[in-house]
Amino acid sequence: MDEIKEEQKRLGKSMEELATCMQTGFEDIKKILGAHTERFGTLDKDVRQLKLQVNNSIHVASNVIQDTVNEFKATSAELQTFVRKSAEDVVQATEMQMDSDRNLHPHVLKWTYWFSTTWMELAEEI
Repeated sequence: MDEIKEEQKRLGKSMEELATCMQTGFEDIKKILGAHTERFGTLDKDVRQLKLQVNNSIHVASNVIQDTVNEFKATSAELQTFVRKSAEDVVQATEMQMDSDRNLHPHVLKWTYWFSTTWMELAEEI
């Protein structure tokens, strides 16, 4: 009987040790989960910040591209006006010169027509 009691005490002690080890193991698991949750929270925060930075960069790049396109359109319109005005000025100056010197008229008339039509076509293409 004494042997049984001693065996029960030993088993009881083993059970207490096992319970203590299990409790320590569960606490360690809780700590690991807490650490991983904190790390994942930090990682999630970093990813969200990176996403915002990328979106901001895309927005800025889009604005720069649109501003460049608008600037090209404005420059193109100015160039068209300049080419058209230059062609008109050349034709007008040539016509004035032809009016003052009637002998130039037959020689310059074909050139004037070619020049005015070519420049106008160029202005329309631009």
